[in-house]
Amino acid sequence: MILLTGVTGTTGKEVANLMKDATLPVRAMVRNIEKATFLKGSNIELIEGSFDDADSINFALDGVNKAFLLPANSENQLEHEIRFIDLAKDNGVEHIVKFSVICSDSTSDNQIFQWHGKQKNILKNQELLTPTYSQISLCKTLYLLLVDQLKKKMHFTYL
Repeated sequence: MILLTGVTGTTGKEVANLMKDATLPVRAMVRNIEKATFLKGSNIELIEGSFDDADSINFALDGVNKAFLLPANSENQLEHEIRFIDLAKDNGVEHIVKFSVICSDSTSDNQIFQWHGKQKNILKNQELLTPTYSQISLCKTLYLLLVDQLKKKMHFTYL
């Protein structure tokens, strides 16, 4: 089972649209199911959840072995990502694709680039993300979600 997050945003919606006809089971965690009506009638199971709510994340992660992590850009983004990754590990998720920005830099004047740079530094220091990719296409994202990579240990790909 693949769990998608961020599917009501610009990039996440494109990933979800490409996964709508996948033969593998796919689930999407969304804050508001009404914003994901474009997925109704597809093979993607919709689960209401929030990065602020560990119980809803655990519910969404039940039976999942791969996840696409794309929370909204916010001051709480790092907290959301760490919570999600910790819960994913606890739930036996084997592979997480984490979407980022090309110019992530913790010293940037751009707030979003700075947030992503800080996230990358903290998560790398915790040895949670290996290897790192700064620029990637949606096709590569889907490939990383669908290919069987590591079976016995958690694997993170930083996009």
